[in-house]
Amino acid sequence: MLGEEAMILGGCTSTPLGTTPTPTLSASATGGTLAAQTWSVFCAAMTLDGLMNGSIAGGIQGQITRTNADGTFDTFGGGVAGKSTSQPIATTGVTGSINASVTPVTGALGYAWFWGAAGAEVLGAITTINSVVITTTPTGTQTASSLGTNDNSANVLAFDGLISQVNIPGSGSYVYRMASGTPGIGTPLTSDSAGGIIEIDTVLKYMWDNYRLSPDTMWVNSQEALNISRKILSGSQTAAQRFVFESSQDVVGGGIMVRTYLNRFSMQGGSVIDIRVHPNMPAGSILMTTKVLPYPLAGVGNVNQIRTRQDYYQIEWPLRSRRYEYGVYADEVLQCYFPPSLALITNIGNG
Repeated sequence: MLGEEAMILGGCTSTPLGTTPTPTLSASATGGTLAAQTWSVFCAAMTLDGLMNGSIAGGIQGQITRTNADGTFDTFGGGVAGKSTSQPIATTGVTGSINASVTPVTGALGYAWFWGAAGAEVLGAITTINSVVITTTPTGTQTASSLGTNDNSANVLAFDGLISQVNIPGSGSYVYRMASGTPGIGTPLTSDSAGGIIEIDTVLKYMWDNYRLSPDTMWVNSQEALNISRKILSGSQTAAQRFVFESSQDVVGGGIMVRTYLNRFSMQGGSVIDIRVHPNMPAGSILMTTKVLPYPLAGVGNVNQIRTRQDYYQIEWPLRSRRYEYGVYADEVLQCYFPPSLALITNIGNG
């Protein structure tokens, strides 16, 4: 069920990421501990699958070959795009650092960075924005050469999840990509100093102006939930509102979390959007979904739904060794009847 939840959110089968663009680099004699030498830098964009299952210590997934319980084999992509062309750059002194960035890749939710001497580049960082500041030698062990040259971002055994539905060309969904900003920092969300977020309002206005739609839920990572709360509160210090704090038996509770967002663009003159923290939603992205359309579409009961050919079932496999083998499966697909009901803000910097 955990795997199903991740696939519903970010499964990718028809929107491969392609080859990652060549990084743009700039060197500094300060800011790090890089010794004087010529460095080579690679980057590989990742889908949600690649980001969730990747780590600096364990590496990232390229092509995967799986042995099934019935003895058959499946080969599919692990959620990592074709790696970029290597880019060299020289540092001087013993306190050098490198600013690295790539052109944002459509559909990418993360980026893996490899660097080292030419031919010996090793995984050193995974980011959810399209840049990184390289300050020291990489701590990972996976080499860039182990990824090969193929694009392994799509999974032929999966279906397109909600995020992939947004990124299908011509779908009508809206993608707001934050500017690259400062390397390693990116561009955070922007308060409008009136209790709102400029980027969120831009997306909501677009959905209303073009489709008369008002989404009802924003799915966020814990990082974005915290940043949204801080932006709204810090930008509302002079707003006409009052906070009431209650204490009991000399105990005072602290902390404020913004759980809803007021959409100014709706048929009701103002509607409330729930802000929900999803365990698989990556940092740096916000997904907006709509349950009900304000107008009827023929033959459409649900805007998004799971269609099952066979719901959860268990198979007990014949004994072939001194162990009991069984598997639990579900045969299903995500159906999205109106992709403009979805929107995505991505490449958000932390802050």
